[in-house]
Amino acid sequence: MTENLIEFKDILQEALNSLKFSSAGVLNIASLQYSLKNLLLREPALMLSTESLNKLSFEIVKGVFSKFGVDEGFNIGHVYIHVRNGCEYFSMINGVICEVDDNTGNLIKCAIPKLNIHNKMLLFAESISESDSFMLTLNEMLHNDIKLVICQKKISDSLKVILRRNNIVAVERIGLEVAKSIEQITSCAPICNLNSLEINNIQAYVGYFSTFNLQNLNGSNYIVIEKKGCSVSTLYVSCRSFSGSSYTKKICSDSIKFVYSMITTPYLLPGPIVFEEKLIHYLKNKVRDELMTEIISVFCHTLNEIKIAYKDSKCDQIESSWDCYHIKRNALIYSIDGVINCLSIGMIVRN
Repeated sequence: MTENLIEFKDILQEALNSLKFSSAGVLNIASLQYSLKNLLLREPALMLSTESLNKLSFEIVKGVFSKFGVDEGFNIGHVYIHVRNGCEYFSMINGVICEVDDNTGNLIKCAIPKLNIHNKMLLFAESISESDSFMLTLNEMLHNDIKLVICQKKISDSLKVILRRNNIVAVERIGLEVAKSIEQITSCAPICNLNSLEINNIQAYVGYFSTFNLQNLNGSNYIVIEKKGCSVSTLYVSCRSFSGSSYTKKICSDSIKFVYSMITTPYLLPGPIVFEEKLIHYLKNKVRDELMTEIISVFCHTLNEIKIAYKDSKCDQIESSWDCYHIKRNALIYSIDGVINCLSIGMIVRN
């Protein structure tokens, strides 16, 4: 049974590969964007106009496609989703963003010319102030040429002045989710307890980034932190939604997963070609072995039955919809289950 399943898997994979699109061309990207827009249309609580749906779907598809290459494979990396209530505005940004005040923004402008490709930063998980323990740490920070200090919680006003005088950019109250993204992009170790920190071992907590810059998004200033070769980006979404930011963030997360899943299984991309008929035709003309012919027949019969079922649900009239995509994907799964069940209980009998 195992040998038969392995052989069947190889044949099926060969068949699926033969139906793949050769490349992610313009028409396929347009098809992805159209499918994503249809998915977002089913979420009336987002309260987005048609123009905004076009912009949001374009930014998501653009962001996903910018994260993979031929040599690296299909890998979109980590996408952090930042949602704000306000005027409709959407942008996919390379790196991690943190909101900053005007004073920090001015310091960033002065610090940018002094950056190199291996800039150092520290991440604090607790509130920090000009305590004796921190002042000892500050001397070590200056010795190690720390360019950026990021704190999940509050930095005292007096300490911000001290850091500014020493040309260290300080960003506060970033929250846990942004902190995790920064930890990922810089490979830093967050400092959770300043009192237990070994001053001479501060290098073990240092993170590295390539650059940061200041960007205005919908009227607010943000510092954008990037690291060369690291696939981390931020989807900035600003819209008026009755359902709140958590719901909007979930929809955007589902949208990113949707585009990624369609890229990694391009034989299921929506379009005018009937996927099941092409697959069944390929399989029936590929196999000559008697037992494998029976196995393929069971698979094709199950797949065809499911195809008829979702034709009755008018899925064939909405080729670009989220539902149709999942019905097609599940049809493959159920058809393979049918083969496994038949093999396991001995219902395939050779003539």
